[in-house]
Amino acid sequence: MERHRAVARTRTTLAACLVAALVGGVAAPAGASAAPEPPAPGAEPPVECVEQTADQLDAVAVAQECGEDVEVLSARTEWQTLYARPDGSLRLEMSAAAVRTRQGKAWRDVDSSLRRTRGGIAPAAPVVGMTFSDGRHGAPLATLRREGHELRLDVPFDLPRPTVDGPRLTYADVLPDVDLVVTVNEDATGFSEVLRVETPEAAADPRLARLSFPIETSSGLDVVEDAGGFAARDGAGEPVFHSATPAMWDSAEASSLPTHSFLALGGTAQRSSASPAADAADGAGEPVGDRAVAPVGGEAVSHLPATVSDDAITIDVDQDMLTDPDTVWPVYIDPPVSGSLHQWSAVRTGVTPAIRFNFADTQGVGLCDPRAPGGDDCPSRYASRLLWRFAGLEQVGAVDGGHVRSAVFSAYGTHTYDCSVRPITAHHIDDFGSGTGWPGSALWDAQHTAHVNHKQACGTGPAWVEFDVTRAARAVADANASVLALGLATDESSMAFWKRYRYDAKLSVVYNRPPAAPTGPRTSSPPSACTTGAGRPLLASTTPILRASLADPDGDSVQATFEVVDVATGGRVWGPYTTAALGSGAEHAVWVGSGLADGRAYQWRVFGRDPSGAQGPTAACEFLVDVTAPDMPVVTPVETGLPAVYRENATGGGIGKRGEFVISAGSSTDVAKFRYSVISDAKNKELVPVAGTSKLTFAPTSDGMHTLYVEAVDRAGNVSAQRVYPFVVQAPGVVALWRLDEGGGSSLFSTSHVDSGPLGNRFPMTSSPYTSRAAGLFQELGIDPTDRALKFDSGADQAATTGPVVGIESSFTVMAFVRLTSMPTRAATAVSQDGGNTSAFELGLIPGGAYSEGPCYKQQWCWGLDMRTAAGGTQKRISAAWPTEATVGDWVHLAVVRDAQAGTLSASFCKVGSVEKGTVIAHPVPRVVTVPFTSSWYAPGKFRLGHGWINSQAEPTPKAYNHWPGDVDEVRVLDTAVPREDLVRYCTRAE
Repeated sequence: MERHRAVARTRTTLAACLVAALVGGVAAPAGASAAPEPPAPGAEPPVECVEQTADQLDAVAVAQECGEDVEVLSARTEWQTLYARPDGSLRLEMSAAAVRTRQGKAWRDVDSSLRRTRGGIAPAAPVVGMTFSDGRHGAPLATLRREGHELRLDVPFDLPRPTVDGPRLTYADVLPDVDLVVTVNEDATGFSEVLRVETPEAAADPRLARLSFPIETSSGLDVVEDAGGFAARDGAGEPVFHSATPAMWDSAEASSLPTHSFLALGGTAQRSSASPAADAADGAGEPVGDRAVAPVGGEAVSHLPATVSDDAITIDVDQDMLTDPDTVWPVYIDPPVSGSLHQWSAVRTGVTPAIRFNFADTQGVGLCDPRAPGGDDCPSRYASRLLWRFAGLEQVGAVDGGHVRSAVFSAYGTHTYDCSVRPITAHHIDDFGSGTGWPGSALWDAQHTAHVNHKQACGTGPAWVEFDVTRAARAVADANASVLALGLATDESSMAFWKRYRYDAKLSVVYNRPPAAPTGPRTSSPPSACTTGAGRPLLASTTPILRASLADPDGDSVQATFEVVDVATGGRVWGPYTTAALGSGAEHAVWVGSGLADGRAYQWRVFGRDPSGAQGPTAACEFLVDVTAPDMPVVTPVETGLPAVYRENATGGGIGKRGEFVISAGSSTDVAKFRYSVISDAKNKELVPVAGTSKLTFAPTSDGMHTLYVEAVDRAGNVSAQRVYPFVVQAPGVVALWRLDEGGGSSLFSTSHVDSGPLGNRFPMTSSPYTSRAAGLFQELGIDPTDRALKFDSGADQAATTGPVVGIESSFTVMAFVRLTSMPTRAATAVSQDGGNTSAFELGLIPGGAYSEGPCYKQQWCWGLDMRTAAGGTQKRISAAWPTEATVGDWVHLAVVRDAQAGTLSASFCKVGSVEKGTVIAHPVPRVVTVPFTSSWYAPGKFRLGHGWINSQAEPTPKAYNHWPGDVDEVRVLDTAVPREDLVRYCTRAE
């Protein structure tokens, strides 16, 4: 936990150091500086330098802060170690042999010593899970587990209880005078199983002629032949477990064998060449290695290519070796099994499979010549090369070749022919398998030659020899590969160049990826996105802030470099400016304090650089400086075709009455939007102009003084001067009143009252010349002797305005006194207003047969209201009606009320009665019918009395229809929904 707290402090401390040169989160212009403030009380203590962290980002930060390599624990495996370096690079260390193992969540040293467990016998701390038979019935010889896969290998005979000695198990007398010796590899990634045949008599057992080893795998593994051995491959074709070509060898010592007893290399058997005599010259004195694991030198060796079937690995034993009088007993027969990530082997001229390069063994490089001094241990004249295969290099394959800074291959040399310094060369070779033979690869690309001597007797060895294999590692990176194969070779013309090396070679790769391309490049104050060319944004500033986020794929901190150039001239006008280093992924910002001019186009560029100096790709963005504000907008009211006109400093319209304003940009050509508001000056609504103009539709919700505030905003964000447009919304009241008291003529005058007085003849009406007059209701009732009414006694009689009076999209009330002088033969309309191709509404008498339901259904006549829901062919009729006897000669008060707020439509029908003390008494009481009505549309036609209107496609001209056969008096239009109690008042009292 303390280590994790140290890492957290690292990030905090680094951040504090890195932002010391920032002003308000934005890097100041060149030359500006800011001294870091002293740490506040209770601040985090200085960073604690640690050797390892769990997270790569933390490791990078600590390495840079402390100046030491820091291991990245999350990248640790059994074979590899990753380090973050102070210069920002990463170093991947890979060992051919496993260097550690994981036990639960903890890492510990490999321990191949065996111990008895509940399930069998197992290594104390293996890299590859292994369990061996403890002699119980039915248990296979070995079960191996790696990466979720399992392989079980058995032997073709019963196993007794074994003896345990360190990493070795001995199953005695599995056949007469034949022991099975199992030895766990030094790095606990596999094991060798060797049948030790003690005597020729034991070798004559027919069960040794052919050995078939049963094998089983978990699902997902496929066992295939592999150049003489076998491999258990996963679904991706990668070997999870593998075996070199099985072999058998005798116990001959090189110094005890006559030269003529060695078989030719091309024959069935050959003598091995561990060269103990050469090692003795180094003071070794005895053969190197363990013969119960692999040949150590001088033995007769025979390779036994395996045959692989679905359930067994089979080998045919070399009978010639078993019957050869020169064979020295005991004889050893194996196949080994390994789950190591890496492979290594030796290849020799004249030998088809590779020589197994065992853990307890070393192998030679160069020419082994029995005729050379000290070469009497060579079975014949042959050349030898050593091969290593490093897998698991996905991190290297993920970078570009140019990002690999160095790669070093190290091999541990144990012997040289003499004390002279002679060359040895590391090569990049093709990938190989356990059965690859001479020359090991078609590719031998020399990487680096070292001139060495590592002979113990000369005081120079054993020693690690390092080779520069950078080009080979870069080739792996360029190919996006994960395997690097390397080979050692030397001059093969003389045994003077002969050298020996251990199996546990190492590979160290240092790589450093430059910062990634900047992300999210943008400007702020004012804001804009990153664009180039004709679509470049306009900035209303000569001192913008430039921003971009910089990340490093290796987690390094990054510095950002910004500059600005003039697009037209290509000359730099500001920068370059480099910010302080920030953590990977942080956003960098700089303020361009000078150098920009109005009307000029600029390109700004940004790239990142890590602590090693590696530079990432450049992002380029452009903008055009525009600090000129647009003209003040022009506001023009729409004068025709709408219910209302709202002129500047004038009274008009009304609550809910729709009007429009045209807003134009004047002479400005780059206006992007208009911002506006009504009443308040918030200007929190927007209109986007088309060809420089926009239409604003306005329907007041209150009367009185209103002010329209408008400003223009251009594409750069410059704001114009504010246009202030005051106007007055007329208060609700009588829009028009036609008393119809004219003694004659075709002109019918209207009056209207708002608050204090009349507004004059706003809606003059014209009647047909032959429309006559009759005594009005109030003349007949003795109230007003001058009262008259229009008499519609002919189908040609009509009266109409020149334009609309009622705004049916908002609330309104229309009232009239009417009476029938004769009964109609069809629907009769007393009051209407034209809509699209029919009347928008009609108020009058309707035959009951027009209804299929409701109170008028099956009635002869109904007082009724028809209202259309839309103009044209989409219209639908909504009706409100009440049954009536429709008596000729009776005066009736008709009214239609549209309440836009409530979404209703009402019709009132009130029969006028007698007069008492100057008041008209209604009998019966008014009938009010209300139906839902939410449609909203503008009826642009004439207001009519005495008939409806239709524009029939079958008629050459529009015609009047639904003629009213009677009189009409006192017609009122109000721009509000009159309450029900007021309808009663209008019906029962003269106004």
